[in-house]
Amino acid sequence: MKRHIIEPRKNWKEKAEEVGFTYHTCGSPSEDGDGTYWDESVAYEFSMTEIEELEEATEECQLRCLDVVDKIVNNSELMEKIGITSKYHSAIKRSFTQDDPSLYGRFDFAYNGEGSPKMLEYNADTPTMVIETALMQWFWLQDVKPGKDQFNSLHEKLIDQFKVIKNRMIPGEKFYFAGYEDSLEEYQTCTYFQDVATQAGLNCEFIELSQIGWNGIDFTDLQENPMKYWFKLYPWE
Repeated sequence: MKRHIIEPRKNWKEKAEEVGFTYHTCGSPSEDGDGTYWDESVAYEFSMTEIEELEEATEECQLRCLDVVDKIVNNSELMEKIGITSKYHSAIKRSFTQDDPSLYGRFDFAYNGEGSPKMLEYNADTPTMVIETALMQWFWLQDVKPGKDQFNSLHEKLIDQFKVIKNRMIPGEKFYFAGYEDSLEEYQTCTYFQDVATQAGLNCEFIELSQIGWNGIDFTDLQENPMKYWFKLYPWE
């Protein structure tokens, strides 16, 4: 792994906002930092061996996490232990055993190119940093290192996975994206997903989380239509 000190693009903020990445800078600078979030002053170069090691670690951790889920959903005591009450057990087990498709998750690894990657966290419910990864990194590469390639293919993989999801849906049903409009990161992430899903052939609509209804059987949209398929970006904390 090589760490390169580079010159940030002079118009990087404008470039970021062109692709919907408007939360590129933290709030006002403080004693804890200078407000930098997106940082183009440093870039990392990996060897193919290192890339393959990261990919293998990701795949292995994903499989082991699924092993844990399999153990938990088949043990009511374990589900209760992690805070899932009994009225949800059957629905969760049914979703897992029928292999309902997932969309994406984010592993956080500690890795310096020496030794095995170590998993710090698996954020599989509300992982963000999607626009940064799928769009900003690619356009940065085209501007700064046009002759180079990247192993990151998140954008293409998301389109492929939405096609998988579409094939599992009832034809003609709408796919909803739910988030908070007053949270830039969450709203723009949902907007990006909606664009990607549309490219995959889904009929999509965004709905503010606070506008979702409940009729006693189904979650509903503003027209009281049942929401059979939807993605939510909700910070539980």
